[in-house]
Amino acid sequence: SPAAQAAELPAERAEALLHVYDGGGTRAVGPALLVRKSLMDKVSVTGTLYVDMVSNASIDVVTTASPYRERRTAVDLGLDYAWRDALITFGVAQSSEPDYRARSISLDVAQDFFGGMNTLKLGFSRGADDVGKTGVAGTIDEATHWQYRLGLTQILTPRWLASVNVE
Repeated sequence: SPAAQAAELPAERAEALLHVYDGGGTRAVGPALLVRKSLMDKVSVTGTLYVDMVSNASIDVVTTASPYRERRTAVDLGLDYAWRDALITFGVAQSSEPDYRARSISLDVAQDFFGGMNTLKLGFSRGADDVGKTGVAGTIDEATHWQYRLGLTQILTPRWLASVNVE
């Protein structure tokens, strides 16, 4: 009889990172944190925090001699559920900075078939952003985004995969 197949949850892990970029008159520094924890054998919870502290010296800033500083904070939460040979992932995300606030939700399903040799992935995301102006209260404009994803992966050999993805 064939071996039983089951979807696997992502591995538990915790990571911390300090990122630094300095070039072209722009300096970005900040921490990034990721924590992923399995609950029972079927559920995994993920949380990430990413902070950008940016200072910029673009030509406009240089010519008017006014420094530019900004901070962006992004928080993502995810929930993975393994059911038979499928992995269902739900996510929410929020990012905020002085003149822009972005929020999104996503749902993805990865289904293994033919004994785990093929994986079909389907997903979508919806984002809603509020665009403003630094130093001015209220929303100037709104943006709505929809993303759809479709992918198919085939194991060819123990070392080779073929994958086709559309977004």
